[in-house]
Amino acid sequence: TKHSNWMNNPNKELFQSISKFIKSKKISNNIVDLGCGNGHLIKFLSKGFSEINFTGVDLYENNSINENLRFEKSKIQDFQSKKKYNLVLSIAVIEHIEDLEQFMKTISLLLEEEGYVIILTVNTNSFLYKISKLLYTLNFKSSFLRLYDPHHINHFSRESLVKLFHKFNFDKISDLKHPTKMKYIDYPYKNIFTKYVYYFSLSIIFFITDIIGWKHLQTVVFKKKLITK
Repeated sequence: TKHSNWMNNPNKELFQSISKFIKSKKISNNIVDLGCGNGHLIKFLSKGFSEINFTGVDLYENNSINENLRFEKSKIQDFQSKKKYNLVLSIAVIEHIEDLEQFMKTISLLLEEEGYVIILTVNTNSFLYKISKLLYTLNFKSSFLRLYDPHHINHFSRESLVKLFHKFNFDKISDLKHPTKMKYIDYPYKNIFTKYVYYFSLSIIFFITDIIGWKHLQTVVFKKKLITK
């Protein structure tokens, strides 16, 4: 409910960026989406890659729409699979995870050697975070409190996210680029004035970040290292 705009407006630009990555790496086997929500992403991907088997894992109840797509109703840390995956997707999930070590171990166990992970999460290096912190010191606290809502347990800079994955034997490969649009953003408003102040302010910030690149979301590709004996 706190992210209804994000959930109800599939981010097609992000989906297309991931699709291009799958094509570029010639991934043709198994892909799992950990914390798939309502399944918009892998439903989109399953239509374009009929040769790939897709699995979505979430406590949300989903129904399959293609033969190459199935959903497992499960907590991420409880999900087990006999088969290995070429690619693990996890979109706007890791910031909500209480046990990061178990989360990373689950990803590693599910992935084949030299498999890929695509993680989307918040970016504390972003222009939005910096502005929110500045406004907080000036006693305008609402945007800061939205970012640091209690359901956002983990906050990552670019460096700290890479450091976490390095710890679990992953190398950073690249960043995926996609625009941030207002229709994906949930922002609080109780009256028409507050609504348009937020909308106008965020529109300016997103315009600036599209130019300078300090976006509030980061989408990063990691590769599992090949362990040699």
